[in-house]
Amino acid sequence: MDKSKLIKTINQKGLRNSLIAIYYNIGRALPFRALRFPDGRISDWYRSLFVEVHVVKPGGKGGKYGYAYGFYFRNGERADATENNPEQSWCKMSDTESLGIPCAACGSWVLLDILGEATAKPTKIYGVNDVLEVGKHKGKTLAEVIRSDWGWVKWAKENAEHIFF
Repeated sequence: MDKSKLIKTINQKGLRNSLIAIYYNIGRALPFRALRFPDGRISDWYRSLFVEVHVVKPGGKGGKYGYAYGFYFRNGERADATENNPEQSWCKMSDTESLGIPCAACGSWVLLDILGEATAKPTKIYGVNDVLEVGKHKGKTLAEVIRSDWGWVKWAKENAEHIFF
């Protein structure tokens, strides 16, 4: 699968992705890079930083939650997570072991890049003529569902964690 197409498709979920969901959707490829709050809704400061995820330890029901470990980057360079107070940083520029990334299982993450190779099959991206393998309309083509239940297609595009069109 084309990496740029996969990244674009996963990011269609907007700010609903967690690092754990991204990990599964890219076929468990590590490392990968992700950015939180890319729209600047909390602060434009977020637009200059990202994390590079090196380890994921899924947990909770169905592995939906868990922990992600990695490194912090600001303006494309490794950095201390707390700019003005490195002693309080969850990740320091000098760290050699990946550390727990705060809010890894929360939403508001977008995928920037996939650096590693997938170790599992990435999430399926359904085309109009593909037969759905999951969900309420399993066994029907996407075209059939578009004609019969457009509301479900819109809902799935926005809300279903592992269904992509």
